[in-house]
Amino acid sequence: MKLVKLTCPNCGAKLEVELQDGRTQLFCQYCGQKILLSPDYDVNININHNIHKEIHETYTDEAEVKKAEAELKREETNAKKVDQDLIDKYRRREINKKIIIALIIIITIGALLDFFSTVADNKGAWNGIGLTGLNMIIWGILFLIIVIEDMKKEK
Repeated sequence: MKLVKLTCPNCGAKLEVELQDGRTQLFCQYCGQKILLSPDYDVNININHNIHKEIHETYTDEAEVKKAEAELKREETNAKKVDQDLIDKYRRREINKKIIIALIIIITIGALLDFFSTVADNKGAWNGIGLTGLNMIIWGILFLIIVIEDMKKEK
């Protein structure tokens, strides 16, 4: 005799039954449902159990794969955003560097113009150039301060 655990197909009750050789049927002790047994009942139980186990594992694995794929997609999106932010920041810095170089050149030209206007005779063409040089120096310094403050904010 073998002690076998069954589930009633009608009411779902958990049954423990002693199987005797040649037994072909039994009745659920809770609802009275007739349950037919095949001669190779042990084999059928094991096969069904293994099939259900494989199906459960397959669905579980698929759900985990989908969850991992969604997480990977989120991480890729975040990584792309971070990369784009870094690229944008680098480009702004490069533009600001070029602006600073241009402003330093403008300030230098303004200083040279102012210097030559004071060294040269204050008559003729050099007369207005000194003021132009001072204007270039002042505006250059103002814009330089603005660009440097903007670069500080980015950090």
